[in-house]
Amino acid sequence: MNKLLKAALCGTVLTCFSMHALAAEKLFIVNPASNTGNTFKMSNAFKKDFEEAGYDVELISPGDKCKAYLMLQKVKKIAPTFYVVSPWEQAKAKAGLLGKNCGPVEPEEDKIIMAYLDHSHVCTFKHKDNPNNLFTKGSSYTIGTVYPSKFWQGLVNQLNNTANTNHKRIEYSGSGKARAALLAGEIDYALLSTGNTMKVESNGGVCTAEITKHNPIKYGITMNDLIMPTKGFKHETPFDSSIASGWHLFGASKEQIKKVRMLVKNWYHSTDSAIIKYFGGKHPVNNYAWDTANSEKIIWIKDAIETWANAIKK
Repeated sequence: MNKLLKAALCGTVLTCFSMHALAAEKLFIVNPASNTGNTFKMSNAFKKDFEEAGYDVELISPGDKCKAYLMLQKVKKIAPTFYVVSPWEQAKAKAGLLGKNCGPVEPEEDKIIMAYLDHSHVCTFKHKDNPNNLFTKGSSYTIGTVYPSKFWQGLVNQLNNTANTNHKRIEYSGSGKARAALLAGEIDYALLSTGNTMKVESNGGVCTAEITKHNPIKYGITMNDLIMPTKGFKHETPFDSSIASGWHLFGASKEQIKKVRMLVKNWYHSTDSAIIKYFGGKHPVNNYAWDTANSEKIIWIKDAIETWANAIKK
């Protein structure tokens, strides 16, 4: 709009006020992950939902953790910035494996919008008639996992030491490959995320014990429930593979944060929002704990980042 036309339209205070009132509120979304993965896809879904809600949204996705960290520091000073704090993006920085201008970004209770808690589950195809054979004393099976090696080998070692088993871990470069090996009968068991359990089950496999120190979210039983001291097993440190991530709104006022919390919650309970379409039109089964205190969610995220940072330290 040229200055002359703008001056003419702003002949009254009321007209100028109306123009500003109709201006969309600026919002940035910074994706700290790759430009091909789930976080990128979720960022695009959120962009659509925010735009539908009337925001002027700019998605920044440099495809690099350090560049994303630097962009976050810059743009949050300009406008509210939507950003996910998770172990996947923050563990390396927390472990000191990245440069000084790479983070980590710490979760903040007053800025968190929503968080989810997930963990791995014991899945099998070969032993679907009795999936808990994995916990039988003296048993020896192959167990497929992904990385980091240090964490998953430690968990399998803990299982062997606790339950007096002799299982062997086989590592895969991604959960899709581990799931494919499981369904092809190349391995006996695989430890897979909640999302992957659905794909296992849709192909005739079964999943059972959840590997978490928190409440189970799908099958009602955890690995810790199955391995009890009363069975003669040593049971000191709980089995836990929890992953928690939290979307935050940085550089925003209390009112802006309150508004976005309500919007995001509504989108997750909707049937036609872009974020639900990203999930295939179904509400995700992960524990989003909408009624859980934000202080507890922050503990989830900090614990998860610390766990995975320790797992990748050299």
